[in-house]
Amino acid sequence: MHDRRVPPTKSEVREYLESVPQERRILVESLRAAVKHNLPPGFVETYAHGMISYVVPLEICPDTYNGKPLLYLAIGNQKHYVSVYFMSLYADEQLLTRFELDYEASGHVLHMGKSCVRFTDIDDVPFDVIEHYVGACTPLEFATRMHEARAAGRGSGRRAS
Repeated sequence: MHDRRVPPTKSEVREYLESVPQERRILVESLRAAVKHNLPPGFVETYAHGMISYVVPLEICPDTYNGKPLLYLAIGNQKHYVSVYFMSLYADEQLLTRFELDYEASGHVLHMGKSCVRFTDIDDVPFDVIEHYVGACTPLEFATRMHEARAAGRGSGRRAS
């Protein structure tokens, strides 16, 4: 187990990618490339929660609810799909609403949980929308939004159904 302040090695991300079934590896690698190309400076790629994760390092945001780097985004291969977990959408209702509208305007069908957007095929991905929202906020802006949401008792940007 890693010290919470020391990011896992790049070899763990590489090992994770090698473990993804070939039929999904291109999808995971394409999503990862889109994320890395559009991620604002300051986020760190790591392997956490069983996924490729992008976090706000403790040097930028030491005051987290669990003492670990703040999770911004993750890409994970699940049993029947690949998920992109957008924690920025989870904590910001206005950002979530804009994301949903932009996704709908892209002509793609949105398959989404609280923070995860699910894909079964690379042709299902509106890369322009994903790329835009990957770059939606800096690490400091995201940390501030998360702290404000937590202080207000909003663990989620989801509207009540």
